[in-house]
Amino acid sequence: MPYNLPPPNITNGTAGIDQVLVYESGQVPFLIPGLLFFIMVVIMAGGYYHQERKGKGNGPMWLSISSFVVGVLAFILFLIPGMISLEMLVIFVAISICAALFFLLSGN
Repeated sequence: MPYNLPPPNITNGTAGIDQVLVYESGQVPFLIPGLLFFIMVVIMAGGYYHQERKGKGNGPMWLSISSFVVGVLAFILFLIPGMISLEMLVIFVAISICAALFFLLSGN
């Protein structure tokens, strides 16, 4: 399998960092959704364990907060053509809605 080398105007980064990320997300389709999922897990775990040290941690609240932040980031990345697909945006928004419903129905 031959390697796809980047075009010359992207390798030096003069086109902007967003063009480098668009090229990389074209080569590795799960790059940007994987980074967004990583951001969601870090916010959720960090907030929960910080709150757990001070008293009682509220997991559904931090899941809701982190999924909302990632949903907003996914929408911003969707505005850049080629960065994230519409299907991934819908998935992240659905996760955000489900997490908010879980938080509202958890009774904490």
